[in-house]
Amino acid sequence: MKSTTPRKVNYKIRDEDSDGLAVIEILEDPFRGTKFHFGEVGSFDTETEEVGVKFQFTIDEGDDTLEKDPKFQEVVAHILYSIVTDNENRTNDSTTPSS
Repeated sequence: MKSTTPRKVNYKIRDEDSDGLAVIEILEDPFRGTKFHFGEVGSFDTETEEVGVKFQFTIDEGDDTLEKDPKFQEVVAHILYSIVTDNENRTNDSTTPSS
């Protein structure tokens, strides 16, 4: 998938998977109500000119055929980006000494 400028996607992380995995629910159309979880997330691909990360996901609730839908894959990629950058920002905030 080609990289695009990340956009904010309205989603909620739910802790309802029996395997201890976080389930993510998309809260906006056209994929509203679809729930999925991430599988393996690889490192950023530095071998090519295209910036990206390889990842897997599984749909828990919703249309299973969306796994092959490029538009859905793009939304999932935006959510992954959001989760990683939010976590990175939280980590940086907690290690920055207060003045």
